[in-house]
Amino acid sequence: MNDSEHSPDLILASSSPRRRELIEQLGLRPLVMAADIDETPRVAEDPRDYVLRLSHGKAQKIAAQQDAVAIVLGADTIIDHGGQVLGKPENQQQCIDMLSQLAATTHQVLTGVTVIRGEQVESTVISTEVGMREISVDEIRAYWQTGEPQGKAGSYAIQGRGARFVTAINGSYSNVVGLPLFETADMLSRFGIEFDRV
Repeated sequence: MNDSEHSPDLILASSSPRRRELIEQLGLRPLVMAADIDETPRVAEDPRDYVLRLSHGKAQKIAAQQDAVAIVLGADTIIDHGGQVLGKPENQQQCIDMLSQLAATTHQVLTGVTVIRGEQVESTVISTEVGMREISVDEIRAYWQTGEPQGKAGSYAIQGRGARFVTAINGSYSNVVGLPLFETADMLSRFGIEFDRV
C-alpha cells in the first residue's frame, strides 16, 4: 500500500489471524478491531443470507465507532452442506459430526465480505466448492488433538493438516482459508485503497 497520506486507513473487523495474514498478502497493514455480534442463525435463514448478514454486521459495528474517512472490512466464512450451515466446532464430538458429514461429499465454502466507508457500502458472497475423501472417526479424533479444527468453519483448515482430506477445489483457494483475495482487492480499490504497482 502507498503511504497513509495517499491511501485511507483500513480497519479489519475480525480477530481472525488468517484474515489478517491474507490481507497482508495484498501489501496492506490493517488495524485489527474484533467485532462482537450475535452470530445465531435465524429460522430458515439461507446460508448466503446468513454469512452476508454476519459480514455486514461486523463491518457496521466497527464503522459506527469510526469517522467517515475510515474504511472497514468485515468478513465471515461458513460451510454450506446441502443448505445446512456448519460453523466452528465447540468440542470434539461436534468436530466428528461435521467432518463425518463432509466426508466423501462436496460442500460449498461461503465467505461474506462487506466494505463500509461512511455511507458507501458494498457486500458480496463468494462460493468455493470443496470435495473431500472418506475420513474415519479415528482420523478425526487424531486431527482434533492437533488443535487445528478449533475455530475453523467446518472443523478443518485447508491451509494446514486438513488439506489431506481435500480431493478437489473449484474456485478461490483463499476464500476457503477465510477471505477471497481477488474480490476483496477489487472492492477495496473502489474505496480508495491503493496497491503497490509491480
